[in-house]
Amino acid sequence: MKSSPSRFNAVQRFLTAKINIPRDIRIAAGFSALGFILGCSLTWYAISKSSLNVLAMQRGRITNLHSSNSMPAKASVTLVRTSSGYVAELTFEAMTTYGPGYKSTRLGPVASRSEAIEKWACLHWREDGLHVGSETNECFLPKSELEDWSR
Repeated sequence: MKSSPSRFNAVQRFLTAKINIPRDIRIAAGFSALGFILGCSLTWYAISKSSLNVLAMQRGRITNLHSSNSMPAKASVTLVRTSSGYVAELTFEAMTTYGPGYKSTRLGPVASRSEAIEKWACLHWREDGLHVGSETNECFLPKSELEDWSR
């Protein structure tokens, strides 16, 4: 019975004890926390700015030449600002057994964002490959080329 109150008193003394942390450690911890918060904020800002340029994105699965399993793939159309206006760009990412494969190709120049959406915002994965754009401005990437990109 006596051991219980003494344990309680020991825990209470430990929790209420004033911990004396040196000034240099407090300053270093404060700057570390500030750096972490600033880094997170800048990363969030950069990701949000880059996501505004994505016109279309779809995920699919492709079979690599070196593997019988289908691997996840992602195609996205982004809008890139150039000195003469804008250019629509197709980015293809595929996961392989050796790591991610990444390739990008330019689809064509456009005058504005609305024109880019009208021309290139349709992505269709089909058995023969990837179809990008509307019927009049379609860009076709055959399945064999996509499999080569994913190596």
